[in-house]
Amino acid sequence: MNVDIIGFVMGALDAQEHQRIEDLMRSDTELQSQVDLIRRSLLPLESYRHCEPPSDLYNQTLEYVFDQVDAHKVGSTIEMAQPAFTSKQLVTSSRRSWRPMDIFVTGIVAASLLMLLSPALFNSRFAAELRQCQNNLQNLYAGFSQYSITHEGEFPTVTHNFAFATSGAYAPILLEQGYVTDEGYFYCPAAAESIAWRQQGIPTKQTVANARVEDLTALQQRMGGTYGYSVGYQAGGRIRAIRNQQRPNFALIADRPSGQSSQRYSMNHGGLGQNILFENGHVAFVRGTQSVGLGDHYYVSDRGIVEPGVHRDDSVIMESGIPLTNVSQ
Repeated sequence: MNVDIIGFVMGALDAQEHQRIEDLMRSDTELQSQVDLIRRSLLPLESYRHCEPPSDLYNQTLEYVFDQVDAHKVGSTIEMAQPAFTSKQLVTSSRRSWRPMDIFVTGIVAASLLMLLSPALFNSRFAAELRQCQNNLQNLYAGFSQYSITHEGEFPTVTHNFAFATSGAYAPILLEQGYVTDEGYFYCPAAAESIAWRQQGIPTKQTVANARVEDLTALQQRMGGTYGYSVGYQAGGRIRAIRNQQRPNFALIADRPSGQSSQRYSMNHGGLGQNILFENGHVAFVRGTQSVGLGDHYYVSDRGIVEPGVHRDDSVIMESGIPLTNVSQ
């Protein structure tokens, strides 16, 4: 079976080949095991995706390889003093004389090259995904900003309809009204969701409105893509829309958080941090989840729970799929 497992795990394949391997995995348990094994093997490297390799790693690697080769040399000086061979004889001989020691040394070289290249490879991919994610957020901001201009300075907010009482409702609103022209902007390239999941796309408002109760949860979870959005703040038993005041520390959109604890953060970039788009339009990749100085936690309210903000300056980024049933609409 011709399957590029390494390319699949590293996300280096085109969409068609990636989908082909995903389809094969559904019926091939051995292939699933191989993919899981490679993912577990690469997991320790995830924490180094953002790091540059040591400047002397190249020399250290070569020194280690040569030391291993010298330590496992076999044969006498008589064997070393063999008559000259033609290139054809050397090729033929090499095909017939692969010994366990040759395989061992080749394995060392391959492993050493992997150690040498992996940090740079992960770092390059991490940086590329980070930039693409930031570009997505800038494009979403353009849509949010234009929406606020045509709606008396207010950003979109959730509606009273239960099906749309989730932060993900922003996506179909902006798409269907033409404020965002490409639904790909709603998907962070570093998020864990599969290509097949993304290909289902952002559901339309009509699709959600007509959905059966048993299908609604899945639609709501897909509604906002892989980002989270500030849904507004609570006042007078209602959720109020956010007014565009160009605040530099007010989080508007961010990499989607995970979990429900007071310390939750995003897993979109391997848990190393999250891109956050602020109300004044700038995007920053931050390691923590609290604003400097203000102490506002980006993913929970000032009461430390997952809910809309408890006052107009309390920004809470909420992922699509969490129903806002604890506040009267």
